[in-house]
Amino acid sequence: MKPIQRETLFSCLGEYLRLYSKKDFFELTNKNVKKRIPIEQIQYFESNGRKITVYCSNESHEFYGKLSDLSEMKILKNFLMIHKSFYINIAHISSYSYDSLTIDDCRELPISKPNRKEVRRAILKYSADRFREE
Repeated sequence: MKPIQRETLFSCLGEYLRLYSKKDFFELTNKNVKKRIPIEQIQYFESNGRKITVYCSNESHEFYGKLSDLSEMKILKNFLMIHKSFYINIAHISSYSYDSLTIDDCRELPISKPNRKEVRRAILKYSADRFREE
């Protein structure tokens, strides 16, 4: 309501910054529309030709690009290349075996032969780090 009180305005802005500035977002552009997705909501990226699909728990988005470009992004530090077509958020892995893994929504994805050792190592390291935090 007008007139706006200076203290109220700064209090609201401070609360906004506290809630949203700590979150990392992935930004994509599709058909000249920019979309920001919180990193923790992304389950995995799937490459199909030149298109990349971002899968979240309740939606998916497409954009043009390469998975190799994503692997160089610092904000995607908990992501892991399990196959030339899949880049997975380790936090969303519910189970894994020698040649595949399952994510939160029960989708099973293959682990390529050259990546199996690195995938197991990364999952175990992530689990150990989470255990230490608790």
